[in-house]
Amino acid sequence: MDNSTAIALQELEAGADAIFATKYAYIASLFLTIDQQIAFIWSRKLSIPTLLLFLLHLSNMLNLITFIGGQSPLNCKVDSALYYSYLGSVIIFDIVTAVIAALRVYAINGKHWLIPTVILVLFTPEVAQGIVRIYTL
Repeated sequence: MDNSTAIALQELEAGADAIFATKYAYIASLFLTIDQQIAFIWSRKLSIPTLLLFLLHLSNMLNLITFIGGQSPLNCKVDSALYYSYLGSVIIFDIVTAVIAALRVYAINGKHWLIPTVILVLFTPEVAQGIVRIYTL
């Protein structure tokens, strides 16, 4: 293995470690605040913010599970299913993040729809890219 390949492998490993660290921080914060979430969010009736938070947690958990599962070599069918699940979780996460960002700007911006619409449009290419990746495999 030449030096450039070794450096590339080290960079990939460092990237995977960083991804795992962010997922671990998310899980840790989720478990540290679960009692508060139950008291203030999940005990209320279903609403748009509750649904968005549920989808955000679901996509992050699915992303974490598929990330960990993708780190071990499995057969092709399982790897393919994990990859499709990963892409689906990324698409759900991107959509939920776009909606949350747009709603936050809408609330702060005096309930005008122009800037939130621009935010949704700016998130569209990322979501479209994820959908295209699923259909071109």
